[in-house]
Amino acid sequence: MKAPKVKEESDDDSYSTIIKNILYFSFGSALYFYLCSPIAHFVSKHFTTINTGVNFIDNIYYRYYVHTKFLPLQQWAYYSIMLATGFMFINLVNLKNIRGNPFLGFNNSYYHFKYTIFLSFALFLTSGIVVFRQSHDLASYCEHNSQIDPFIVNPVDPKQTDIDVHAPLFKIFMTIEKMNYTRPYSILDKPDCYIYSDDEVFDYNYHIWTFAFLLGLQFTHLQVGFMKNFSLSWDIMKTWPLILWLVFFSFIGFMIYIFTYLFYLYAQINLLYNYVGCIGIIVGGIWLRGKQLGPKAVLHIHHYFIGIVSCMLICYQNTFFTVLHALFSGVMIEGGCRWGFVGIWSLPQENSINTENAKVILTSLAQSKARHENHKLLAAKNQLPIVQATPQSNMVDEQRVGLIQDSSSNQSFSYEYEDIKDSNQLA
Repeated sequence: MKAPKVKEESDDDSYSTIIKNILYFSFGSALYFYLCSPIAHFVSKHFTTINTGVNFIDNIYYRYYVHTKFLPLQQWAYYSIMLATGFMFINLVNLKNIRGNPFLGFNNSYYHFKYTIFLSFALFLTSGIVVFRQSHDLASYCEHNSQIDPFIVNPVDPKQTDIDVHAPLFKIFMTIEKMNYTRPYSILDKPDCYIYSDDEVFDYNYHIWTFAFLLGLQFTHLQVGFMKNFSLSWDIMKTWPLILWLVFFSFIGFMIYIFTYLFYLYAQINLLYNYVGCIGIIVGGIWLRGKQLGPKAVLHIHHYFIGIVSCMLICYQNTFFTVLHALFSGVMIEGGCRWGFVGIWSLPQENSINTENAKVILTSLAQSKARHENHKLLAAKNQLPIVQATPQSNMVDEQRVGLIQDSSSNQSFSYEYEDIKDSNQLA
């Protein structure tokens, strides 16, 4: 009796899997965006804003289009919920619930979800309190003879927020800002005494910030094809093809552009040196940590880290920067959930698997697969029930192989990790 042949996946099966994945990701994303709407309404109904009456609050958060002593608990709660549910979204949709628990992060640990909760408070106080719209954002303009303590920030009242340069991109964003079709969500031509309606607050925070946040969560799907090797670690970058260097310099150019625009706006309200100082502290902290670990330490800039730093620095309310803040928030959560909020410095023994261990692991996996195939053949011959491999064992195998394939970091992405084509059969 001839042994039955193991059925190989055809091209039709492969295309079918791709279509199913696209439908699954699309439906999951649409459902998430839809469910965020009642969450936003619930928060606005059960949380309020607090008039602190404290000039210090007004001074440190004055951003021309934000001039208020009110503390927006609504937006604080909403931002925290969005980051937490975004973490769950990555697990349930992007990773197709492969961990079996939406609160589990990298290495099946709850630490990364807890860290997300911490970030929701920290980042809201550093930027979200300004980026999100609240009804009383302009309340202090309604006070007679309202003055801001010059010993804190000494702001000036800019006559305009247009960028006074000839670069087309600068003009494009300010032109979009003033288009009629963005009027329900956009900023006023000039800040003045004004109380935003509940509808204006909802439209701005939901249709602009939440939608852009959802786009940021889709970062998972960019890490396919040649982009799998787009890892900001010098050991990996040295092996890049030309196209990845083009992507890298395009990204650097975009970051330079947006922060040039942002720092121009900060200069108008005398906050430029404050944020230049923040960058200096961040860079200095990274350098000191590297010196502490010694010359063998390896630097790897994870995309979650880029998201955190960008969110900290983007503390200005207009449509453009609200979108960017949301995008970086989504990228931050995707990176933190998928690969963990791990340090950007690591020592070689923490950062790689040596060749000998890699061979042992790969040999072990090959033997495991061979034993499973032999078991299936014997079971078919003797008409015995086949003991199927569990999805958990598939997950472990895929994770171990993925770690070997990218020994320099945990940032490399492989769709095979999520798209296990048959959870009842070892891949």
